[in-house]
Amino acid sequence: GVHFSLVRKLFPGFSFTGVELAEDLHQYAKMNYPDIDWKIGSVYKIPVEDASYDVAQASFLFIHLREPKKALEEINRILKPGSIFFVLDVDDSTFKGTATMTELVKKHLEIYEADRTIMSKLKPIAESTGFEQIAEDFVYVDNRGKEDSPVIEYPNIHLGKMTFWSMFAFMGQRSEVADVYDTAHRDYMSSAENFCEISVIFQAYRKK
Repeated sequence: GVHFSLVRKLFPGFSFTGVELAEDLHQYAKMNYPDIDWKIGSVYKIPVEDASYDVAQASFLFIHLREPKKALEEINRILKPGSIFFVLDVDDSTFKGTATMTELVKKHLEIYEADRTIMSKLKPIAESTGFEQIAEDFVYVDNRGKEDSPVIEYPNIHLGKMTFWSMFAFMGQRSEVADVYDTAHRDYMSSAENFCEISVIFQAYRKK
């Protein structure tokens, strides 16, 4: 809701609808961002009428989806002809870094139920569901910044060493990669020469 509420401030003349699957997060969003119309649902079943929206946005969502084509079909359903769909997500296939970090990202990709490289494959899937791509951009996120706040030098965003690691810390929750995770974490924290970078990809599509 935080990102969504910031976007809303840039477009005061528009009405906004947010969709949240979890009941507790739905209630939290309603209480903290009451100027947005929050609904319970998922990207596979959005509780709104056909062809009723001018814009749709999905941020850091598609890497978690097992059925991205089904999601795109549903997004297409709710958009008016000629409307725009924005998608923003990280792509693990763009990761560059130490050998042990690279191995961790690779091993996690092998066991992850969804696809954290979906952004490099999304265009043909979107086109098959009635969209045409109208824009694409890349932001390169690395660990050469400060811990207190990111340094933005477009198209680069420099994060602190610990902040950058936090983007991958969730991988340690999987027992299948526990040993690889521990090795990567130890090497990352002990070495000063541990430059790492990953791309966040923005794509925009128009409904045909």
